[in-house]
Amino acid sequence: MPAPNPPANPRSTLSYRRIFKAVFLPSSTLIVLIAICVFYIASARTQLTNGISKAIASRIADPEPSTTGGAELSAGYLPAASRAGAEALLRSAEEGDAQAQFKLGVMYATGDGADKDPAEAAKWFTRAAEQGLDGGQYFLGLMYATGSGIPKDPDEAVKWYTRAAEQGDAGAQFNLGFMYATGETVPKNAAEAAKWYTRAAEQGNAGAQLNLAIMHAGGEGVPKNAALAAKWYTLAAEQGNSTAQYNLALLYAAGDTIPRNTALAVKWYTRAAEQGNAAAQLALGLLYATGEGVTKNSTEAYVWCNLAAAHGQTNAATVRDTLEKSMTPEQITEAQRLSSRFMPKQTRSEQKTPAFPALRADQTGSGFFITTDGYFVTNHHVIADARRVTVRTAQGSFTAAVVRDDAANDLALLRVTGAFPSLHVRGSTGVRPADRVSTVGYPNPSLQGVFPKFSSGEVSALTGPADDPRILQVSVPLQPGNSGGPLVDARGNVVGVVVGRLDQLRALKATGQLPENVNYAIKGTLLVSILESVPGLSEKLAPAPSQQTPDAAAIARSVEAATGMVLVER
Repeated sequence: MPAPNPPANPRSTLSYRRIFKAVFLPSSTLIVLIAICVFYIASARTQLTNGISKAIASRIADPEPSTTGGAELSAGYLPAASRAGAEALLRSAEEGDAQAQFKLGVMYATGDGADKDPAEAAKWFTRAAEQGLDGGQYFLGLMYATGSGIPKDPDEAVKWYTRAAEQGDAGAQFNLGFMYATGETVPKNAAEAAKWYTRAAEQGNAGAQLNLAIMHAGGEGVPKNAALAAKWYTLAAEQGNSTAQYNLALLYAAGDTIPRNTALAVKWYTRAAEQGNAAAQLALGLLYATGEGVTKNSTEAYVWCNLAAAHGQTNAATVRDTLEKSMTPEQITEAQRLSSRFMPKQTRSEQKTPAFPALRADQTGSGFFITTDGYFVTNHHVIADARRVTVRTAQGSFTAAVVRDDAANDLALLRVTGAFPSLHVRGSTGVRPADRVSTVGYPNPSLQGVFPKFSSGEVSALTGPADDPRILQVSVPLQPGNSGGPLVDARGNVVGVVVGRLDQLRALKATGQLPENVNYAIKGTLLVSILESVPGLSEKLAPAPSQQTPDAAAIARSVEAATGMVLVER
């Protein structure tokens, strides 16, 4: 459910002179560095006038822990249906238990434990909200704000957000602040926005801390106060918010509103860059190119600029190409190798994603690369009837083309442009019950976040529903969004493609009993057959890993590096 984009705040920008001071020594006179500076000025100004304010929208529904629903959601909520039984949950909800009503609403909203049904979710959130449960009020407000499962109604959204916010729900406080800050659904009121951002920020909401810092920096809704801006940037940055880290680095590098501190600027640029912040990657690359605050290193400079270019950062590719002219072939090869191995770090703050995030997609799923030049596998049902398919990886987001689509076996082969880590497809021959298997995917990104998740279990049976010989039954925990992910053995070989699980509420209604952890994957042998039908593909497939017994954590990292989120627009 996409969040609206707020307008840019021109008072949050820095001048050309301040940006120049933030990155370069006054004595820098080499032509190449002057050229780089020109590119950086344009790039940094774009980031400051557009990127920072857009970060506000990306956190519109960040559910900070609250005394009821929010705490469970932030902790990685597992539906009560899988713990105490769906039957008991339904009975409790129908008898008026507000917590049960809230949890049932979450199940229907996310499709976790029940068929996804926004209207049914809205019904249960309404019942919980009317009893005063702040989690229900928060999510009901969110559904009114987005028009999901219920007619869009900004007034009702404000009403329920306000009730939850007055009970101390930081997520609702943040969303109220956002609505008043942008004025897109209620009359714009910067002072009211600052009030709610402050309450959420004081509870530790990193998004509110970031936006409050921007308001103090520009004097919008609150008195202009550089010290308070730096304070709130710092608190958000320490939680891992990469935009706050980047903005704080700019302040320390420029030294106009707080004392200049090159070491702290480098520290915060680095932390933001390591999380994948493209603007920080470009800034850090320029620091390594000039030797400002760090030891001059062309290879490091190339790596960071190359990563920024992969994310589409303005002028990063031109800066990288300028650097390349003064590097040796060995340096360029090493820089490209380091770039391909880069994986963004995950922090506590960055993993707190919206309950219904601004993923611009009608459906999401998982998938994995099988060649280094961009051949990618997922399920047919993930991409069926797609108008546009995007694969999101650590290197960025890439538009995908369909190469093969096998509806009968629910498999699809895609192709994107780029260089990626890949997995060896072993097939399912030799797989036995009790063999250890695992997967990496993107389950419920709207609830659990957009970073990949690892889960493991065993092969339960060599056949699927109704003894279907094409399917493996596994005990690996699966949720909506895992579809299309790789099922790998203990050495990281692909032995299957995750396809789904038995619907718990439907099975309960049909049998009177709740199934436990009944999940399925398409056998890898079927995938091998499809791959062999593509001319020239067999020669490109990733080789088998070494026979040495691998470290489980290393396997998880290698599988994660080759996995991507699939976003489908219809």
